Parts: sequence; C-alpha cells; structure tokens
Amino acid sequence: MSLFHRVKHESAELPTAVVDSTLSPRLRHPSSAFAGLVTDPPELADEAYGAFQANSLTPGLAEKHVAAVLDRHGYSCLPVEASPGFHYEVAREWSDLRRLRVFCRYLVQLQFAYESNLRNIQALRVRRVKRVMVLPGCCDVCDAAVAGRRYRLNDLPSLPRRDCIRHGGCLCAYVPFIE
Repeated sequence: MSLFHRVKHESAELPTAVVDSTLSPRLRHPSSAFAGLVTDPPELADEAYGAFQANSLTPGLAEKHVAAVLDRHGYSCLPVEASPGFHYEVAREWSDLRRLRVFCRYLVQLQFAYESNLRNIQALRVRRVKRVMVLPGCCDVCDAAVAGRRYRLNDLPSLPRRDCIRHGGCLCAYVPFIE
C-alpha cells in the first residue's frame, strides 16, 4: 500500500468532531482570537472573520480586509489586547487608522497561528505521533513556560500563548518529538 493510500485510509478511520451548526464559524473554537472579538454592531465580528477566512492564506491581505470591515466601528478583543507587544506597538502609533492596522495585524496573526496549530495537531494524529514538543525561540516567556518539554497529544498547552512578549505575536508551534 502506498504512503498516499495509507494516509488516506488512516484519516478515514479518525472520528470526526461534532460541530454545532447553530454557532457562527468564529465561535466554534472558543479559545481562538476571533472568538474574543467584540464589535458594535455585533454582526461585524462574523463579517470580519469571513474576511479573514477568504484571505487566510495571505495574512497581509487578510489584515487589510479585516481592517476595512472594522473601520469606523467599535471593536475590542481580549486575546489581542492582553498581548504586551500589542500595547507597545499601539503606544507608538499616532493615528486611529494606524492603531486599527496594528490591531488587525495581531488579530490575524493570532488566528492564523491558532488555526495552523489545529491543522498541525490533526496531521500529527493522522501520522499517529505519540509525543510532541514546542520549539524554543519565540520569546523568553514562551521558552520558560512551554518550549523544550514533551507533551502527549491529549495534554497539549494552548498555542499561541496569550502572555507572549514577542512583537508581532506568538509563533510557537508543535513539532513531533523524536526519541
């Protein structure tokens, strides 16, 4: 059996998650950045996530489209606003438009990292990897908290980390641990 057929066969055996179809797509993962997005009016948060999804392969373009949706409206997002790097960059900006761009950059980067890690976990499960680790190098806080340790796929730390001090947001990711 070829590798392609084996991966296809193994992935068919994996149980699929039950997704609540009544929830907005951005709320299906409550620990993601867009799940914490609060807008005025509320339906703009779903529209902003739609703009992200449509352009998720090109984060720079996704930032522009999300900014266009949020422009001239009230918005806040605890995962973004909890980031020390975000506060540093916002304090350096002198216009509301530039603050919006910084906000959207962090929002898109956190969501992109979150969804990339979810896809990575699914791929690791398909490959039947037993243990993973987080590579060091993101920032001192992440290195001290999660990097370099072995984790089972069922007991993973939440990534990206909200207390990360890296400018631009957390870049931590899971990699297979090879003994």
